[in-house]
Amino acid sequence: MTQSLYPSHHRIFVRKSPSEAFISGFTPNQHIERFDTEWKRHCSALTDAGYAVVHERSFDPITKRADRIFNDMTSPVCGRILRAVQANVQQEVTNRGEIIHQWRTSAGHHLTLSGVCGSSAKEILVRISNILSDRGYTVGDAARTWFYIRDILAEYERFNRERIDGFTAFDMWRDCDVNTRVLPASTGVGVAGDVPQLQANVYVARNVDRQTLFNAAQKEAWKYGSAFSRGTILTDEGHSLVELSGTAAIDEEGCSMHPDQFEAQMRTTLNKIDALLSPYGWSLEQLSAGCAFVKDAQYLPVYFSTLEQLGLSHLPLIPVVAHICRDDLLFEIDGELMDAQP
Repeated sequence: MTQSLYPSHHRIFVRKSPSEAFISGFTPNQHIERFDTEWKRHCSALTDAGYAVVHERSFDPITKRADRIFNDMTSPVCGRILRAVQANVQQEVTNRGEIIHQWRTSAGHHLTLSGVCGSSAKEILVRISNILSDRGYTVGDAARTWFYIRDILAEYERFNRERIDGFTAFDMWRDCDVNTRVLPASTGVGVAGDVPQLQANVYVARNVDRQTLFNAAQKEAWKYGSAFSRGTILTDEGHSLVELSGTAAIDEEGCSMHPDQFEAQMRTTLNKIDALLSPYGWSLEQLSAGCAFVKDAQYLPVYFSTLEQLGLSHLPLIPVVAHICRDDLLFEIDGELMDAQP
């Protein structure tokens, strides 16, 4: 990886709307201390402007909170994503260390839950259900989930079975018309090392307009046994947020495309995302924060050079070294989008 890929050693992106903001950034591991100092400066600026943090995901070696996901120390980069809103936010830490943020608008009720750990999807979903029900929500209110799975290639089939069983118990998984099947957007990637078997984050929302996204260029995930939607649009008080599920090079039949060809998979993934978003009037230019999951650090130079060739280096994408759910998939993108000012 050449130094020119890091002209300032790290990159931090800020995207703001009147009601919501995202900060995201990545850095070479050797510059994490400098990155951390600048990150805190941006966070303070958001606080001074009246925003309150509601969700953080940290892929770095120095964050100590429950919402630290992991950091593969074989990776030369690490990163973070933060979401904040203009609202009165209540923060709570459970007796197990999970982090809860709650806020309301004139109509909508919102909650994020981070750092739920367990040995199985069944255990995780029961824990999530208990936390949500104590606060007036159900698992059916979930708009977005993030799952980080140790040994994903060995565990993904079991994870999917248990997730379907859990969603069936919450009346979210039915053999019915697609327009009545309400599933959250989701990310599921692999982790390694001294980490929990499964870690989950969830975002739930009530009393908001919710629209499920369908992609004509990809088979719906639930049709091949993965209980999530390709994406969800949430609209509250005229402000829309798109939750983009983890998207990889998968075709209309649900098959992997360009096996073991990183650049071809990356370009195909970007095309699939465009095919998903454009019918709804959205594009990756409205990305506020997202992760680019790269199976192996050896592909990072190709990732950065391809972004540059496509004119997409300005996008707030955080490269994260992580296993994808299939052995022949090398690349995946997830994200959150809104109309914002850089």
